[in-house]
Amino acid sequence: MRNPYHVLGISPQAGPDEIKSAYRRLAKTYHPDSGSGDPRQKERFHEVTAAYDLLSRKAKASARNGPTKRRHAARAAAEDATTKAAPTSNQTRPKSASRPKLDEEPETRSTNPAEEDPVSTKTEKFPPFGDFLINLKSVGRRAFRATGADHNYDLSIPFLDAAEGTKRRLTLDNGKSLEVHIPAGVEDGQQIRLRGQGDPSLTGREAGDALVTISVAPHPTFRRQGADVHIDVPVSLPEAVLGAKIAVPTVDGDVAVSVPEGSNSGSVLRLKGKGLTHPPGRRKFGKGDQFVHLILVLPPKHDQALKDFAATWAPGLQHTPRKT
Repeated sequence: MRNPYHVLGISPQAGPDEIKSAYRRLAKTYHPDSGSGDPRQKERFHEVTAAYDLLSRKAKASARNGPTKRRHAARAAAEDATTKAAPTSNQTRPKSASRPKLDEEPETRSTNPAEEDPVSTKTEKFPPFGDFLINLKSVGRRAFRATGADHNYDLSIPFLDAAEGTKRRLTLDNGKSLEVHIPAGVEDGQQIRLRGQGDPSLTGREAGDALVTISVAPHPTFRRQGADVHIDVPVSLPEAVLGAKIAVPTVDGDVAVSVPEGSNSGSVLRLKGKGLTHPPGRRKFGKGDQFVHLILVLPPKHDQALKDFAATWAPGLQHTPRKT
């Protein structure tokens, strides 16, 4: 098994970005559809994809496992490599021979001249990964089926645009500009998938997607709960006591609403069907409702007429709002 770092032409100290960049460059060079006509091209392509798959998986596993498990993995890799690099044919290893350390380069030579590497008889030095000697055909098949990478984007829209639905122009990372259709009722944090607008697949499979996360700006008047809308509406003392018809804003414009006589501050009126379109993917149809929360607002403090009225009315008042 060739050292995967050598396969990709990078050093063992290469980071994830350098590994990915090397893989992309070589995959494009050796892709079976590139038309070079070299019969070994497909084999080389699978070797490159296998090396990348192995290094990327081991880097993720190393980050998860932490330093202690990495030391154990290194020790296991050294032992496994020594076992698998045992001499071929009639050669035998002396019982007293010790296993090499990771920084050693043990030499192995086949007794069959036809099996010798014409360039070097040394085994290649490799970093501490315990399963380099995996089934390359299996890895190659998995890598060959890989789709392109997804790209993430953010779009911010006003509350009323989210209520009504809108369109926004988005510029992708590759410079392409396209129009995004945002459905009515979209919620803050919902994601729109634009299929095939991500990275192209290096293996000729489907391209990745563009994932657009929608941010809905808060509204100074409306509050949203699912498809329902809540709003606070101030009413005067006469409107609350005697009842009245007032104009109330909704997401579709102002509507006339009847305030029942004797309404209290905190009374809630329900306007059916005056909410938002149910968010996409909720398996509900139509619109939610709007809830109007009445807030009693008294006139300025120095309203003498109101004070005179309260002074003459209070002695006969039997209602105590704090009574339990």
